[in-house]
Amino acid sequence: MQITISDFSSGQQDYVAHLLEQHYGKAVELQLADGELQLDSLSEELTVCPILYWNVHGAQFVVSKVGDNRFRCRFFYSQAEQFSTEIDEFDDIEKCIATVLQLQLDHASQPVTASITSAFDAKKYNETPAT
Repeated sequence: MQITISDFSSGQQDYVAHLLEQHYGKAVELQLADGELQLDSLSEELTVCPILYWNVHGAQFVVSKVGDNRFRCRFFYSQAEQFSTEIDEFDDIEKCIATVLQLQLDHASQPVTASITSAFDAKKYNETPAT
């Protein structure tokens, strides 16, 4: 059964842009994309989901809309260094954005050796980075 997920509304896009401008102190370019995600861990089926993407200071951020008022987020520096929160899904886009931004700030403040190790700390980030 194919699920159709509506795009981010213009209001949601404007709100995220506002949150990012508050966080960074300047406007941040948001890009819209689509990605295929496995929404059910018991199924191998992939679902096309709308994505908001931005890149700041070498960190790339992805917020995926996986249902009505349901969001997933992560940030990455490279394919080998990907990070997600301990929360699988958010029902509030503001909480989703705030959490991924804080995770990136926490990561950026770690010593280099700790950050390399944390990229592979599946328990801490509740996911294994893609290889």
